[in-house]
Amino acid sequence: QVTNGVPNISYLWNTGDTSPDLNNLYSGTYVLTVIDGNNCTGIDTAILIDPVPLVLTIDSIVIYDVFTTPSGGLMPYYFQWVRNTVVESTNEDPINLPPGIYIVTLSDSLGCKTTDTIQIDINTSLEIGHNDLTVKVYPNPSSGEFKIQSEETILWLRLWDLRGRLVYEKQARDKNIYLNLQELSSEKYLVEIELLDGKKQYLPIQITK
Repeated sequence: QVTNGVPNISYLWNTGDTSPDLNNLYSGTYVLTVIDGNNCTGIDTAILIDPVPLVLTIDSIVIYDVFTTPSGGLMPYYFQWVRNTVVESTNEDPINLPPGIYIVTLSDSLGCKTTDTIQIDINTSLEIGHNDLTVKVYPNPSSGEFKIQSEETILWLRLWDLRGRLVYEKQARDKNIYLNLQELSSEKYLVEIELLDGKKQYLPIQITK
């Protein structure tokens, strides 16, 4: 935008263009010289930098829940999880997705897109062990304090980060358990619940501070 000066205003870019605005530019340095009716000049420079490429990382698939990490591009990010042409979710980490093949599209605020394809079924997910077992974890997300209620006695509780590292372990022998995980960093984890008969269930939790 040009202020002050005397009409008529002329424009000259270092690209040779003479229009006030340039579109569809590559990264680089652009110099604009403005000349008014009295031959007074003004010069300004703009440097355009390519954004960091948009990347979608599928961290893990747990039962029918998917955990992802978007990076690059320009926030905010937008998600679409499509199965058989139907958009099943627009969340970053969708839960309770029906089994099938998904095309996930990640878009940023610049309109850049990247896609990936994943398959969700019982073979690519962690085995539940007790499909009819009711376990409640609340509040979730939380700042690090969780309560776990189970219909059956829990023998062991283990907490795994999404890189597969064991970060917490506790022998419980109870149906109602309190967890204080406030010392852990803010991220997503998997709670492994091992029952007295050795069967296991996995539940996602998230710590936010």
